[in-house]
Amino acid sequence: MHDWYLCCMLTSSAGRYANRISNASYTDPEGNTYQLLPDEHLDLGGRADMLHGGPNGWSWRNWTVVAHTTDSITFSLTDTNGNQGFPGEVLSVVTYTATPMQWHFSMTAFSMTKISPIMLTSHVSLPPPEKKR
Repeated sequence: MHDWYLCCMLTSSAGRYANRISNASYTDPEGNTYQLLPDEHLDLGGRADMLHGGPNGWSWRNWTVVAHTTDSITFSLTDTNGNQGFPGEVLSVVTYTATPMQWHFSMTAFSMTKISPIMLTSHVSLPPPEKKR
């Protein structure tokens, strides 16, 4: 199993916007259009989309540990205005808690300065089982 898989997929938080944004652009409720950084190039007439927050989405970033106990850890991330093309500064906090038989997490994000799309998800993926030879 590769180290990048454990690092980036086992505890991944996809964001600032988890999912695909068509043509890597959107228009906010006030009518402002924002061009985002595409990271997914589909062979659909040359369209380039943004997937899970762009080429430097939250699953690839270093988060700051803000609290921990014997069974939980809390991370925070501040996303600056304009990062990946998104407007506004966003503060996100994620807490993971492990008990002997359960895994819990909570995710919160606040747009601090401008209207901004935010859709978070935990993108927990376990590696496929090793094939026996």
